[in-house]
Amino acid sequence: MLLISEKKVDAEASAKYTHLSFRTVPAVAKPPTFSPRMLPFLWKLWGSVGLCRKIIREFGADAVLGMGGFTSLPPVYAGHRLGLKTFIHDSNARPGRANVLTSRFCTRVFLGLDAAKPFFPKRETTTTGTPVRPEFTHPPSLEDAAALFGLEVGRPTIVVTGGTLRPKQHSLVDPLAGSFLKTLSVDTVFLGCNGIHPSAGITNVNLPEANVKRAMIEASQRCVVMADSSKIGTRALASVCTIDDVDVIVLTDSDVRDTDVDWLKERGVDVIVA
Repeated sequence: MLLISEKKVDAEASAKYTHLSFRTVPAVAKPPTFSPRMLPFLWKLWGSVGLCRKIIREFGADAVLGMGGFTSLPPVYAGHRLGLKTFIHDSNARPGRANVLTSRFCTRVFLGLDAAKPFFPKRETTTTGTPVRPEFTHPPSLEDAAALFGLEVGRPTIVVTGGTLRPKQHSLVDPLAGSFLKTLSVDTVFLGCNGIHPSAGITNVNLPEANVKRAMIEASQRCVVMADSSKIGTRALASVCTIDDVDVIVLTDSDVRDTDVDWLKERGVDVIVA
């Protein structure tokens, strides 16, 4: 039994594995401790824990494993209260606060990197590494990859979305660009932005580009935002999406503050500092 959040990306990803059993549970992101949103958070958390207890009992689980973020807290805590063995896995060198909090109710913490051990000083840890898809370790040959996509080896293929060209930026926008993107279903979208803000979310300075970026997110199962640290805390004119719609943020410099990494991880975003 796999418990997933109510996010669209989780629903679309789980649809590929029809032989597995999935149940959705409310994802609960912790607000600042003294925020007026704390009471609604605690109420929703309690309801999510109750739902997880019911699911775990009905399934007859022997153990509970959380894969990180505040979505893992309710099932791990419910398993702990039921007297089951409970575990959390963290793939980062600097774990998010959600995993540190959840580890209090775990039998053992699994780590992707040894560098994360100091963040769990009172917990038993095991470094398992982070699973890598076999396609990365045993990539197909160029010929096989080309055949898979119906391409000719040695002949470059460029897919153009269509739309109206912005001459200086060389970007394609509406009209027409958005209607083409609605016909696609892709695994991952990589986006640039002008602002990453806790309440305003991901923003852009240009309205037509923001419309196209929203269409790209709707067409994808996973959203990766790439930006430098100066974009954090900044809000631009046009809204692209909320922080909750983002799966990974890649920061292209090391000047980012630890507090900014923390609040992003608390919102369920994987943060990579390149």
